[in-house]
Amino acid sequence: MTTTETTQRNCLLVVANPEDDSFISDLADTASAAFSSSGWKVDTIDLSDYNPAMTTEDRRAYHTDNPIVDPIVRTHADMVLAAEALVFVYPVVWGTLPALLKGWFDRTMVVGVALKLVNGKVKRNLTKIRKVAALACDTSESRLPGTFHDGGKRLMKRTLTIITHPRCKSVYLQHRAIKYPGSGTDFKEKANQSLKKLAIT
Repeated sequence: MTTTETTQRNCLLVVANPEDDSFISDLADTASAAFSSSGWKVDTIDLSDYNPAMTTEDRRAYHTDNPIVDPIVRTHADMVLAAEALVFVYPVVWGTLPALLKGWFDRTMVVGVALKLVNGKVKRNLTKIRKVAALACDTSESRLPGTFHDGGKRLMKRTLTIITHPRCKSVYLQHRAIKYPGSGTDFKEKANQSLKKLAIT
């Protein structure tokens, strides 16, 4: 094993692309390249064929000491626990996360993964993670109220800071495709530069 391999940090890229949108795929490639070129090892979870719905077994196990029963969810949880950076790429649906990604959070970020119990108190558990980024693409009508276009920003910029390292740095970028038509290339370059900066700081 080389010195580079032993010092490589782990980035987990989670891609929710329910409509197989080529722009979302391009953004995922941009994110992966930005971290890879900065010396990170990038693992990718593609949620295209993922089932976001909790099963009866999931619900029964949710508040137990072993809340994960699905082997796929267990694999994803282990990947999260091994990561030092989390990057999400997704379309904005009805002003927030697509069901694929929301369901992934519900099933994966359980006690023992996102949080832990210490003497009966809930504590953050993902303290290895010091970098979180989200690239969101919003294709909804721009005349809708601004709050409708949150796009998961509160989750990415606030909620995740509760479960990651106290000094975790975050980046949230949203592409308003209808409001700014033809700006996809500029957005990808902005994403590339922002993620490279995040990766090296």
